[in-house]
Amino acid sequence: MKKRLLAAVFLMATMAVPAYAGVNVSVSLPPPPEIVIGAAPRFIFSPALGFYVSVGVPYDIVNIGDYYYLYNNGYYYRSRNYNGPWVGVEHRRLPPGLRRHKYQEIRRLRDAEYRRYEGNREHYRGRWHDPVERHREGVRPGEGRHGEGRPGGDVRHGEDRRGEGRRGDGRPEEHRDSGGRR
Repeated sequence: MKKRLLAAVFLMATMAVPAYAGVNVSVSLPPPPEIVIGAAPRFIFSPALGFYVSVGVPYDIVNIGDYYYLYNNGYYYRSRNYNGPWVGVEHRRLPPGLRRHKYQEIRRLRDAEYRRYEGNREHYRGRWHDPVERHREGVRPGEGRHGEGRPGGDVRHGEDRRGEGRRGDGRPEEHRDSGGRR
């Protein structure tokens, strides 16, 4: 009886030893693309998406909060500046609003919003984001904010964020002093 009891205790003790197996899952993202953007792109807000999408540049970039996300060859990259430097982002780490949509749908909804703007530029009440170049220390004070109405400004006040008036085509008006000089 003692032999059976000892055998049972020994068998249970050897079976109860936990086995630890480590699994290392690493997602290898390709290196960020080398992109060059000469001038800051314009971003139009798509209410259907809930974030800003670039227009007029050959790159798929969105702006959500303080970050820009570049979509390239099926992968996302993130940066605090529209010009990079870009760092790969796993799909599960994307903001929920971006994760919810395939990029083909993002392009379609962006194009639909841009057509609304093109169809009625003077009375378009949508929002635009015109980024500024960030310095290594961060954004210059008072810059990099989101505007409403025409690109670069708030249609209700008719001024862009630098306090300059805007013409109907969205370009800054030329200011002249009382003597007619610029």
